[in-house]
Amino acid sequence: MRPIAFALGLALVLAPGLVPVSEAGLLGASGGGTLLVGYSPGALTPVTGLVASLGGSITGSSPELSVLRADVPDVSAALLALQLSPLVAFAERDGQAVLTGAEWNGAEWNVVDENGAEWNGAEWNGQGSSALPDPGIPLQWGLVAADVPPAWAVTTGHRAAPLCVVDSGVDLSHPDLAANLWTGPSGEHGVNLLSPGSPPQDDAGHGTHVAGIAAAVVGNQWGVAGVGNEPIMAVKVLDSTGHGRESDVAFGLVWCATHGAKVALLALSADGTTTLKRALAFASDHDVLVVASAGNKGPCAGCVSFPASDPHVLAVGAISPSRTLAPFSSSGPQVALAAPGVDITSTFAGGLYATGSGTSQAAAWVAGAAALARDAGPGLSAQATRDDLVSHAVDLGPKGPDPLYGAGLLDVRAAVAAASG
Repeated sequence: MRPIAFALGLALVLAPGLVPVSEAGLLGASGGGTLLVGYSPGALTPVTGLVASLGGSITGSSPELSVLRADVPDVSAALLALQLSPLVAFAERDGQAVLTGAEWNGAEWNVVDENGAEWNGAEWNGQGSSALPDPGIPLQWGLVAADVPPAWAVTTGHRAAPLCVVDSGVDLSHPDLAANLWTGPSGEHGVNLLSPGSPPQDDAGHGTHVAGIAAAVVGNQWGVAGVGNEPIMAVKVLDSTGHGRESDVAFGLVWCATHGAKVALLALSADGTTTLKRALAFASDHDVLVVASAGNKGPCAGCVSFPASDPHVLAVGAISPSRTLAPFSSSGPQVALAAPGVDITSTFAGGLYATGSGTSQAAAWVAGAAALARDAGPGLSAQATRDDLVSHAVDLGPKGPDPLYGAGLLDVRAAVAAASG
């Protein structure tokens, strides 16, 4: 499936140091909306008061990022007032997140081959293929392309490297995922930022699909096999239609970093608010390797989507079974690796399986490999894991790193072997 495209308002970074203002309506009513407000050290209380004086209400916050989210009745007036306050580091619009692409809800995802008897009958319930650890492996061409089975000879994972899937949630009862779900002290399997207090259940399918590529249970005689048997932390930031907001992505990433994630998967794209950039830096500072899809704008040059284009992120492009660049895959100097991204079979919401294409799928292979490598080498840092994956890639295209394939095709066997050594 194509990565989620976020249609956000233009970020406005505002300079502190000017005199505060008391008039909230200097520009006249421009309509209400949601703002993200970064406050200076020690300024939480007065900035909260300033937002209230503008008629705003706080709807979310991240102390780790020094950011408030507020709904205000007049966006233009509020931005100006916040701009003039010496207590405000920046202010910017939050915006809608929108899932696009016909592959998501169209016929390609709902044909009988994916959701019919072949997938949910005896063959897929471990009763018809005892020669293989999981009966769906023959349909997973990416396992061979990325050299995954030989890596399992080193380790299939010890559940030591939690993988945070920041997406539409995960099907928490899927028989190919349930045993690999991370479980918190209160029995939770992640967090739902759209409906706090509710389980992060996937009602769209995207999060379940990428989670299965990365970490579906290996060797359970059921369905497909993920790259690694690592704990899946489900962070729901997108609704059933693929809509969300960038602030939830940022807050979700902070949740990952503060709850022990070793890898975070962002199979989505965004406009690039200061808030999300802060969250990416925060995750990096907390030793989380963030992996993101390069984008599906191809064929194009220099078009890697954010957050994959951020320097704190490992950006992944997609290849086809012929080991050539998928025509939809974005390219640019930020691309670090390439991985299988065409006709990828994996788990789907509702206990089902589906086949889809996109750099979302490619990023999921790399995220699973990163978690498995960090499990194999417990002392491996996020940066060392990134270096390990990149240095052991199989060169594709022009000799050496290039904007199409980065360092080349993901080689899980070589990366895990090096990590375990």
